[in-house]
Amino acid sequence: SDNSRDPSKERFLGGLDRPGYRYLRSPYDDGFQNWRHVIDSARGEFIVLLGDDDILTVLPGFATPRSADLAGKIGFRPAHAMFSAEQGVYRPTNFAVEGATALERVQAFLIKNGGSNVTLYSAMRSEVWRNLFAGYLAHHPTRAGFTDWSLTFALVSTAPMTQATHLLYLYNSANWDSEEKIRASNQRGMAAGGLPPEADQIQMALQAVDGFVAIARSDSPVSLEEKIEAVL
Repeated sequence: SDNSRDPSKERFLGGLDRPGYRYLRSPYDDGFQNWRHVIDSARGEFIVLLGDDDILTVLPGFATPRSADLAGKIGFRPAHAMFSAEQGVYRPTNFAVEGATALERVQAFLIKNGGSNVTLYSAMRSEVWRNLFAGYLAHHPTRAGFTDWSLTFALVSTAPMTQATHLLYLYNSANWDSEEKIRASNQRGMAAGGLPPEADQIQMALQAVDGFVAIARSDSPVSLEEKIEAVL
């Protein structure tokens, strides 16, 4: 779903011809709206969001997860790692998110994620993504950059997630590989969302509110008791 407005990219991407590939010209400049555009247009049972500066690669030994292995799961998590020109490839993680309750799954994610939020870029069931965008994200007042954390909390709280050991997602962390870049990116996200740049100082509080709303959303199949336990 191309929102670059770059004619050379449109010619190249629009000219590709391969099985399962479709090129969409996106009418949206906003990144979250572009995500929604591609999610609404996807035809598969699972969706992996892949930015134009990230890499998804299949390693030797990969086998497509079987339906039986995905019963009761929200999806499957590739192995993830960060990369940048300064640091190379770093902070690899490879884990499932298990737990009998929403709280246990959120806690398992927080313990295992190693401080990064690349779990968002996993293969998630399409209908869960669509519900999140149609409900929670459509009414979010800012859709600022910190929203990715609440989206992950919402996803992992919904159901367990298995892992795909031989599928590797490399996330380009060029904008996040130093304290200065993190602060500048956070402030740009706040400003783009209609908040003053100084709102990055209360980002943790905003994430907590967002996480509460996302986990407790009405279309989640999780029981009310589990939602309350997880958000508190």
